Amino acid sequence: MIFIDKNYYDNDYSGIEINENDFKKYAARASDTVNFLTFGRAENISENKKISDVLWQKKYEAIRKATAAQTEVFAAHGESSYTGKASSDITREELGNSAVSYNISRKEMREFFGIPISGLAIEILSNAGLLYRGI
Repeated sequence: MIFIDKNYYDNDYSGIEINENDFKKYAARASDTVNFLTFGRAENISENKKISDVLWQKKYEAIRKATAAQTEVFAAHGESSYTGKASSDITREELGNSAVSYNISRKEMREFFGIPISGLAIEILSNAGLLYRGI
């Protein structure tokens, strides 16, 4: 399940330019990454739409924003430390009032099992309570 489409990424998130073919690949992998980081909650929340539930809407939007941020990181840095670019092209991720700044080499970037992870995605998911491991 892919949590965002190109229209959301381009118009709502306003991310870096990614061509359509690469976007599908990166968005799919970013969705898997966000779902993994949230212990499967992202897919569950996305599948069980409760439009009238305000809490559901906030969590769903956090999943979409985090997926867009992760998609952008994959597009800029590659998908793993084994095949990614050697250094960071992005020095700042910004979404509304949330921002993460860094000017670091690819080796210093936050990674999980060799996968580059967006600091902004982590903050968004954390603020939504989606990184909590408990029930």
